[in-house]
Amino acid sequence: MKVSRRRFLEYLGVFGGFYLISPLPFTVEDTLPLRPPGALPEEDFIKRCIRCMQCGQDCPTKAIEFNFAAKGNLAHTPILAKPDKCTLCMSCINICPTEALTPVITTLSFGSYGEIDPRSNQINLGVAQLKREQCILYKRDNLKCLLCYDICPIKGQAIKKDGKGRPIIDKVQCYGCGLCVPVCPPRAISMPIDVNKFNKTI
Repeated sequence: MKVSRRRFLEYLGVFGGFYLISPLPFTVEDTLPLRPPGALPEEDFIKRCIRCMQCGQDCPTKAIEFNFAAKGNLAHTPILAKPDKCTLCMSCINICPTEALTPVITTLSFGSYGEIDPRSNQINLGVAQLKREQCILYKRDNLKCLLCYDICPIKGQAIKKDGKGRPIIDKVQCYGCGLCVPVCPPRAISMPIDVNKFNKTI
């Protein structure tokens, strides 16, 4: 079974806790918080998750927090509150007793944290969006920046450079680690929540 997470975290300047009160009944169309890696599609995840909190307790970087502010089906469920701290170590997946978080296919090297395929829906944390009108390299020539490109774990794939040396985000290759968002000086990169409202980024 593919583990798809097509929910995106909107970036509000810096990554922080993201809490949301959701009306009942629950529907997949509701705007939802970002789940930990390997999460099942939202309706299946809500049914499987027993709110044991083991994923957050076992997270070595404390990237996972719990939605205590929410009501109904979303209450006390885990959220990836600090995506920039997630190293994709998969400890949350390994400890989940109900397979609400399921193992991902591992096919591509990712630093010292094993092998994952960032192009797979199974590890899709979101897709970064570049607002060209805010990017300094698109506003003026002969400027140097590319902090987003330099910090990207798969530079040249998720973030590429066009003929003028300006960044381009590949929405297929990008798996939403979020590292590019906080380093952008003019905050030209964000993480849209709703995939249906996702604007073309290339």
